[in-house]
Amino acid sequence: MPDLPNRADREAELAAALMLLFKDHSVSAGAVATAVQPALQKTYIDGSLNLLQATSADPHPAPSNEAMDVEAEKWAKSYAITLGKEIADSTRELLDGAADIDAVYGQPRAEMIAATEVTRAISAAEAWLVVFWAAEGFESHERRWHTEGDGHVCPICRPLNRAPESVWADRIPAGPPAHPNCRCWLDYQVP
Repeated sequence: MPDLPNRADREAELAAALMLLFKDHSVSAGAVATAVQPALQKTYIDGSLNLLQATSADPHPAPSNEAMDVEAEKWAKSYAITLGKEIADSTRELLDGAADIDAVYGQPRAEMIAATEVTRAISAAEAWLVVFWAAEGFESHERRWHTEGDGHVCPICRPLNRAPESVWADRIPAGPPAHPNCRCWLDYQVP
């Protein structure tokens, strides 16, 4: 299945939420969590819907919209807290390390975080959907790693392109992201 068609929109939304905080240098864990949760939740839903659409030729059941919304909200709320702490801590560390303040609070950092976290939300949504299918009695899926296939693919992910889960699961069990700014995605096939 292809990557999320509206990935760029989701990344832009998340980066914009972060830039509002960065502009005021208000990067507390709670402020970050509150700012990023809506974008993470939308991305999770989009990731679920994208996988459902990609597997529509297979006879897989779709969870109700309500179940999907509840799961997306639950995941986004929980993960936003974790992400808020990580961003607040890394911001403090960068500032304590005498990093350039413009780099700490700049657009490139917001975009890097957004790319990474959009990838993470998509992977989390897809994992939930596969668990849902398993609970409904459907076969497990083989996951294959895919890179964006452009000039920005890193040396970590390049050798993983099209690799089955058996190649990367020990190092990266949840799948992408493998590193900050990772834009990789998974393909799901019934073995």
